[in-house]
Amino acid sequence: MLYGIYRVLSTIFIIILLPILPLICLKSRKYRYKIGQRLSRYPTLSIPRNGQKITVWIHAASVGEIQAARVLITTLMSVRSDLHFVVTTMTKQGHRVAINQLPHDTTCLLAPLDVPVIVRNALKKIRPEAYVCLETELWPAMLMEARRTGVKMTLLNARMSEKSYKNYCKLPGFIGDILKGFSSIGAISKKDADRFTGLGFDHSLVSITGNAKYDLVTSNRQSVITKYTSLLNLDNTVVFICGSTREGEEEILSRTYKKIQQHCKKELLWILAPRHLERLPQIKAYLQTHKLTFDLYSELKTNKRRHSIVIIDNMGELADLYAVGNFNFCGGSLVDKGGHNIMEAAKWDKPVYFGPSMKDFHDAVQLLEPAGAGFKITDGDSLAELIVSHMENPAVYEKACRAAARITAQHYGAARRQSEMVINLLDN
Repeated sequence: MLYGIYRVLSTIFIIILLPILPLICLKSRKYRYKIGQRLSRYPTLSIPRNGQKITVWIHAASVGEIQAARVLITTLMSVRSDLHFVVTTMTKQGHRVAINQLPHDTTCLLAPLDVPVIVRNALKKIRPEAYVCLETELWPAMLMEARRTGVKMTLLNARMSEKSYKNYCKLPGFIGDILKGFSSIGAISKKDADRFTGLGFDHSLVSITGNAKYDLVTSNRQSVITKYTSLLNLDNTVVFICGSTREGEEEILSRTYKKIQQHCKKELLWILAPRHLERLPQIKAYLQTHKLTFDLYSELKTNKRRHSIVIIDNMGELADLYAVGNFNFCGGSLVDKGGHNIMEAAKWDKPVYFGPSMKDFHDAVQLLEPAGAGFKITDGDSLAELIVSHMENPAVYEKACRAAARITAQHYGAARRQSEMVINLLDN
């Protein structure tokens, strides 16, 4: 009954919306972005239809879920060559990240609005064999219409907060109907699994798989460390890495660097990796104005490092560079940008430092901070004080390193376990 009401209300909403949609798009870039795709007016899709490829539709709401989708797709591609992936996102940023980070033959689209007629049209165009929902994007029309058309469905990297669980408990029949469409659920933790079974989902179909987003195993760890040790000429050097920095953070962190330098008995190398390379002229001008000499990372392959500051001026290096960092700070967190993936630094068995703005990676904070492997600071001064404290108390620092190793190890194999669930879905 509740879904019937939802269908009627969502249909009325779209009938009212369509006539005024051009005006909304004219006034707002946010809603203008690929609005046709939100109405399931997809371009001609280059999806193989020769019977040799199976289409798997993965829904990843935004940037965080794209990280899980990337790991999952890569793992599935390593064991099955007959799969084609369609990935939908809810946000403009998520869509752009998907295009940039997912395998080149992945079809990246905006998710259809959750209105039955629009969802049905999307299903006709994409024609998926399976629908993989990441995290907890429980859109009623999407799940009910996919179920009615016989699409196999699984919910992976599934999480459910206590607040969401209490809200869902108020509508047990409605949520129960939605969950019935899933053949299996891969929950991140036991708490998440218990909440899904508490809503009536068959406990025998729920597995605890860990978080694929943080299944960041690097098989050639020592070769990565050797590569950067040589390239950066790290001889008796302490390395302070500031990754994915955003506008306004370099000024703060330059003062942090100077304060740490005052207490460091070895050379302190500051590696600065801005999130957006178009800001490089601005960053270089700032450092030059303050008489802070630097090398560009791109020049180190032909020239030996000469200065104690290195600016990373190309993409794709940061995740591995953290391997040689003694003190790794993740940017986008001292300014209101939502933070960045702190698990990329922690996977190298090193503690990670971050500011108060971490809303986009709150789950990673909840993993690392209580374990003593992640450290939230309030400003540049508190970051300097904490790093100096860890520098002068090696036993405390080593304990944090062990904690980082323990937490990241918990997620090793998550992508493999989840990929096995997808394969089982397709084969049954």
